[in-house]
Amino acid sequence: MSNFKNTLSYNIQLNVFGKPNVVKFVNLFIALDTEESYNLAVISLNASTSVCNDFSKKLDKSSRILATLSDGTVWYDSSKGDKNTYSNYKAKLINENHASRYSIRQAMDSYEGVGWESKFSSSDKGFQNYYAVRGGQSPNEISYVIRLSFS
Repeated sequence: MSNFKNTLSYNIQLNVFGKPNVVKFVNLFIALDTEESYNLAVISLNASTSVCNDFSKKLDKSSRILATLSDGTVWYDSSKGDKNTYSNYKAKLINENHASRYSIRQAMDSYEGVGWESKFSSSDKGFQNYYAVRGGQSPNEISYVIRLSFS
């Protein structure tokens, strides 16, 4: 399982945090919280999702990217497609709050800013592996969490 964990870690580091435009647009959205900045962040995360999906297909798996604010509010979920709109984010309709999810909580609270979990997903009806990374330098400076999952 550690090889799979390393694969998840590598993919999120390379395809999300390793892409300057993704980090730039996500940070811009967090700072401004406007529809325009939200749309730029979603476009950049959609591109990252596409790259992660291409990689996961080589492993005969599927992948998903989810992003939360520091309070656990989900503002992006690649599995929701057209539901990723600024108005749905403001109405908290993209997905339920994920602050209590183990990998996200671990990323928020740990010094390293990462979280890992493998569990049965009731929404996907199968086992999922989750890897989450905190945006922000420390647990006191959480601005967002990005989580990648593979099934």
